[in-house]
Amino acid sequence: MHHDGGVAVIGGGPVGLAAALLLAGQGLQVTLCERHAPSRPTRGAPPAPRVLALSLASISLLEQCGAWLGIPRDQACPFLEMAVWGRHGGRLRFHAGELPADALGAVVDAAWLHDALWQAAMDHPGVQWYAGDVSLEQGTRPAVRTAADVLQPSLVVLADGMFSRNRARAGIPWMWHGYGEQALQAVLQPEMPHDQAARQWFTDEGPMALLPLAHGNVALVWSVPAGYAQQLMAMPEEMLCQLVSRASHWELAACRLVSQRLAQPLACAMAMPIAAPGVVAIGDAAHVVHPLAGQGVNLGFGDADALAGCIVEGRNRNLDCGDALVLRAYHNRRLWQQGSMLAGCHGLHALFTSPLAPWASAGLGVVDRLSPLKRFLARTAAGRHGLRQSRESVTKALLWGE
Repeated sequence: MHHDGGVAVIGGGPVGLAAALLLAGQGLQVTLCERHAPSRPTRGAPPAPRVLALSLASISLLEQCGAWLGIPRDQACPFLEMAVWGRHGGRLRFHAGELPADALGAVVDAAWLHDALWQAAMDHPGVQWYAGDVSLEQGTRPAVRTAADVLQPSLVVLADGMFSRNRARAGIPWMWHGYGEQALQAVLQPEMPHDQAARQWFTDEGPMALLPLAHGNVALVWSVPAGYAQQLMAMPEEMLCQLVSRASHWELAACRLVSQRLAQPLACAMAMPIAAPGVVAIGDAAHVVHPLAGQGVNLGFGDADALAGCIVEGRNRNLDCGDALVLRAYHNRRLWQQGSMLAGCHGLHALFTSPLAPWASAGLGVVDRLSPLKRFLARTAAGRHGLRQSRESVTKALLWGE
């Protein structure tokens, strides 16, 4: 049996779900291809080590998808300030008031975010879930083969992650660079209040972030050489906490571990923006960036938002959602954002781990005194250049209003 038209989204992670919801919101029939539903998080469970720092633009998108209010209040913490310290002194600090805005973004538990998007997708009449294995078949138009069926959608959206097999089947080239590093993630409870500030240090071992969470906790994300990451995973809790406090210059005093530890390999990668007929890759299937800027998932949500926007514009010109002109417009819109974020994160990583690190650290202090540049960096971090909804709407969302 063949199904024609509509959109098939392969991959049910947060970015794939956001794309499915945005496209279904335009009246398109969406088939979401994901083998398993995510396991539902439980209230009162110990904190999970995986968190995501969401920009204002991403929060706006989640509101639009109907998913933001599905995240419990105590699983998202707005942050009002960002501070970055260099390895050799120098500090850059900016506050939401400099935008001006009520917050720069929010740090959310990854599992609760995924759950909220999944529930919104399952409740949407325009989204149909297919739970089996699928594979892309590329011809003059794409087909998605399932165990008992062949789907022939107008557009296939690949959101199946950095190891996407379907990306190769679509003939989309993939450039990959492994750092030989891992990101250690955990939740800590510091002695001092975090004051809703996101903090980052360029330490001798690698960039380390402490991100504010509810209940006074902070999320640790420390990018270090793979061998050292395994040492941090195995060492006694007290020793790990001592190392974190020392590396953060005791900014939040001592701390204790309140979650499991998790270590994930780090890389940067990018798919070439080739407009394969009726196929587009988004999220981690299209680009992977170093986590030091915390922009990975925000880039993916930006992809979903831009794709939906290009499809709307194409419809106004009577173009099908999988038309080559629509996909070319999408790639043109996203190439600068994706490429500049990839190059920026890779360049920062290289700069702060090179012999030029002392000058880079001093440069943070210079930028801190240049108000226009600071405002630009703050707007970029908050995703304000991509906002499609009003600031008042986002403020309501952050304050858990209507």
